Amino acid sequence: MIRFLLLFICPLLLAHQTLANTIRGSLNLKSSSAQIRSVQKTHKGELDGVALFTSFDMGKDYALGLDVKVGSGKVFSGKSTNYSFNEYIAHTAFKFGGRSGSLTQLNYGFSVGLGILHKSANFDGLKFSETQYPIFLGVDFDITKRVSMRIKGYSQLNKFDDNRAAFIGIVWPLSDKVSIVGHYSNYSSKINEIKHCGSDYIIGLEMNF
Repeated sequence: MIRFLLLFICPLLLAHQTLANTIRGSLNLKSSSAQIRSVQKTHKGELDGVALFTSFDMGKDYALGLDVKVGSGKVFSGKSTNYSFNEYIAHTAFKFGGRSGSLTQLNYGFSVGLGILHKSANFDGLKFSETQYPIFLGVDFDITKRVSMRIKGYSQLNKFDDNRAAFIGIVWPLSDKVSIVGHYSNYSSKINEIKHCGSDYIIGLEMNF
């Protein structure tokens, strides 16, 4: 699956040499309050990990991104059980809205796009994996001249009850190139017979290039 994602991303990365206006990347620490539901029972616990978010503006109205999440920990239902996962999401976005760039106006923008999501999990020694094709919707807007908010969600429509996620984030610039970012997300993710639900709390630094 990694090879497939690279084949999807690499030609567009090469194109950014002449088209991209902004490249954003953030490395984040992630803490998750999780439920793992198997056929027999529900396990609850805390997962820790890292998340890498990247975004490439390919001109004014088009962007592409690659997100990577890795997490692990122990979940409990009478006994302790190991759980770990990794998730890769390649996605595109068509952007529209009131991005004026003016220093006197608060900007806002909307986005809609498609993605490829591959998730693998290891639950008590059993391995699961699945590839999905979600639709992305997003909005971002300035709260003040210095602080902005991002809201994003995605789901594969024919699997909405089992696979969906919603994110809300705050961006606080420290300089023209560096921002502090904080995200909260709520998600439901079914992989074969395992359903991974919960909430993520993410904080990190975002760099603009």
